[in-house]
Amino acid sequence: RKRSRTESWNNLPQELRGMTLAELQEFYEPERAWIEEKGWRCYGVNCREARAEEPRPLGCCKCGEPFDAARLEGRNLYEVTDRMIKPPCKELQISYVEHLRRKGARGTGKPLGVAVDTFVSHWWGEEFSKFLRTLQRFARIMCACSQRHSGSWSFWICAFANNQFAVEHALEDGMEVSLSAFAVALQSKSCMSFVAVLDDRSKIYTRSWCIFELFFTKKVLSKTDGRSLDLMLANECGVLSRGDAGTEEAQRMMTLIGSVRTVEAKASRDADQQAIEQELAKEGTTNEELDEVLHQMLRGGVLECKRRNW
Repeated sequence: RKRSRTESWNNLPQELRGMTLAELQEFYEPERAWIEEKGWRCYGVNCREARAEEPRPLGCCKCGEPFDAARLEGRNLYEVTDRMIKPPCKELQISYVEHLRRKGARGTGKPLGVAVDTFVSHWWGEEFSKFLRTLQRFARIMCACSQRHSGSWSFWICAFANNQFAVEHALEDGMEVSLSAFAVALQSKSCMSFVAVLDDRSKIYTRSWCIFELFFTKKVLSKTDGRSLDLMLANECGVLSRGDAGTEEAQRMMTLIGSVRTVEAKASRDADQQAIEQELAKEGTTNEELDEVLHQMLRGGVLECKRRNW
């Protein structure tokens, strides 16, 4: 029997659905060759998951569009979810984090959770290998000034924390987005930081849920919890908003983010899109304000990169 949202969250609250870097690496290694295998990916409308192997074809066998804008890429999180996240969770219809924690239940019948250190905001279409390298770099930086090992740093990642067999648990119909799995995880008392993983075409901010996560972190948490998370932008080259990258890379991402217009972001479900727009309006937050938050973060990163390289 598939459990309800309440049953699932009572058994393992969102604040304890962290996944450590060491666990992510253990997840990755057995399928490294498959994950890193390159194929031509079509970026035609509604066709981002389609792949074609070498040699480069003239057009996509799925949608028929020409491959002029195709890219040779490894697997993304859509593919990783289907092959690696869902299969071990299918029998019990649970999230991957619940699957992991059941191994550590020690006969208590209740999974032992891992407190969340950092909330991760990202686009599922990015190569999963780059996503992992970004989190590896991020964890090393966060642990650099302490005695803590980077492998113990824990992340809340929606694909692993949310039940992929009951995605409606993340936001049930008619529910306010402030009660979504994303918002609840961001309010975890242990959560110290928020990192947006920037893909090399800034697709992350064409997704409305990523906009909501930025908005909730920057505009809502300080009002509801009286605290603010350390908000950072990163990619596999470093934590860009902290100046942890080469000046050229930081400037390149600054140019990309400069073209972002959060008002153009879309959600997969119309109901989610409307709920997010209503939440922004309720708080009196405009998309232009969120655009400026991103621009300011990267401007500061570029300046810090230049300072470090002088």
